[in-house]
Amino acid sequence: MYGPRPAEGKHAEFNANFTDENVSYAIVLRNGIVAITDQPNKGPDIKLTKDDWSKLILGETTFEGLGSGLKAFDQALGRRSVGKCKPWWMALIAPSLVCNRYPEKLKRRRKL
Repeated sequence: MYGPRPAEGKHAEFNANFTDENVSYAIVLRNGIVAITDQPNKGPDIKLTKDDWSKLILGETTFEGLGSGLKAFDQALGRRSVGKCKPWWMALIAPSLVCNRYPEKLKRRRKL
């Protein structure tokens, strides 16, 4: 997450069942904190592969695409939509993956 404000007051939870590893994790977002445990929660059970998870983390797909109740994860991560451009904070990890949609934010970060 790039800042706590987008996550204020947000709550969402789901159980990630990784089909290629035969393992499950409960994932909860609460006020900007993401907790991962092996104890199931009350959220939906989502079946994922490692590739599906990678696409979620890289912003190629949305959490909302897994279920409308998971939109809070996208909002907390500052994701507005899925498309060619990755979120601006991805430039901190891999600048070549990000288009020029967020140049002002990147300039501010580089000065810090």
